[in-house]
Amino acid sequence: MKTTMTRRLIGVSMCAGLVITGITPALGAGEPTTAVTTKLPAFMQYVYDADVTSVNYRAISGTVTNVTTDDVNLRCLHTLTGNVIELDDITPSQGKWSGHLDLQNLWDFGTCRVIVVPNPFAANGTAAEKLAAYAKFTGPTITVNKVNYRYYLLGGPVSPWSLDASLNFNGKKAVGEIWSSEDGGLWGWQPRDATTGSTSTSRVRGYFYHDSGYAVGPTGSDDASMTIDGVQAFTTYSMGTNDLNMVKKSSETVFSVITDPKTGANTFTQTNPLFKCTKPQNASTVYGSLQRCPNVLTTKLPVSLVRTIKVNADGNVVNVLETFKALDKKAHTIRYDNYNAVYSTTVTSGYRYAKTGNFVDQLTEPKLKLASYGFKYDRQGGTTNDNPIIQVVYSTVPTTSWMSGSNSLYSRWNLKIPKGINKSVAIKSGATLITDETKAAAQIALAAK
Repeated sequence: MKTTMTRRLIGVSMCAGLVITGITPALGAGEPTTAVTTKLPAFMQYVYDADVTSVNYRAISGTVTNVTTDDVNLRCLHTLTGNVIELDDITPSQGKWSGHLDLQNLWDFGTCRVIVVPNPFAANGTAAEKLAAYAKFTGPTITVNKVNYRYYLLGGPVSPWSLDASLNFNGKKAVGEIWSSEDGGLWGWQPRDATTGSTSTSRVRGYFYHDSGYAVGPTGSDDASMTIDGVQAFTTYSMGTNDLNMVKKSSETVFSVITDPKTGANTFTQTNPLFKCTKPQNASTVYGSLQRCPNVLTTKLPVSLVRTIKVNADGNVVNVLETFKALDKKAHTIRYDNYNAVYSTTVTSGYRYAKTGNFVDQLTEPKLKLASYGFKYDRQGGTTNDNPIIQVVYSTVPTTSWMSGSNSLYSRWNLKIPKGINKSVAIKSGATLITDETKAAAQIALAAK
């Protein structure tokens, strides 16, 4: 078997690669056909920063008929455009072939069909013509998402206490990123064109973001962004210069990033132990201006925070559940802030308070209990891929909301965990990326679930 392990893009719009035109394969006694017979999950993960690169390889095999070229070429065919990524050259033997699929080549390509073709082979023309030319080469259709574990000195991504994580999700209707809450929650949400699969300009800077340490409070002064029983609480991210690099495994943030292999839905879960700082920068009960606390100056609190972000297979609906769990049998009071920020203040001109209603120039007077709000870049323009509505829905209505500057909307919840065994309290919220007004109500309902 000969392996090149190179990635080449073949087609019209995919310019970052090799374009092949006008080549006809040598034919055998009949029309050449090939098949990938290995069954692959419809949705998979490419793990970035993995210690063992083999986690990103999938063994595959198949058959060839009436192919007289020395090699066949492993490719993935974009199901909308007919463009392909050329992955690997393989030498078949007695009508069979085998090789490996490297997932790192496919996570940013969109949905594609894994095939092998006689080498050389190229298809030209429209998307429909290219797809028709490749129809005789059969194989499974896959979508690859990217998971990034940043673990530094603490081991590989299989460790249950990996330091940090992120997800690049490849939805049918939208793409985006999810980072740990202190790194920005939901980022870079972009609608995907239904015809070409291309994406529009990023519309989100940070949604469902929890500031580490402190932020601007509702009165405009610095304020702790989370307190447990009246004391400023820190996650592992907001302690010391090494961020999440704690000494004990039991003090680590735990991540789980799961892609459903059948439905394509993604679930990102982050479990944070919480800490108080034993030597704050000032003597107040709530240390309003303290952004970080060194690891050695912390004491673990009897409450943890579990955040779960789910993205549907289309990529255009996100559901968020933030659960505060008591680690003892006592009652606890919690004050928690997070914020949503638009990407650019210079072009954003449309905010709205409710699920329906007119857009205004600036969300300068948030209502005290803001259950839903949205924005789009041109409030006068139609709702399209380039001018979507991003609608946020708070199923658990905040105690209060306020603006910081012109592009950051903060929300605060005052919560109570009752006394007892295994008690908790949760904040439920969601968001949806709307590109068609006729589907807005249905999408908002999904975001509110």
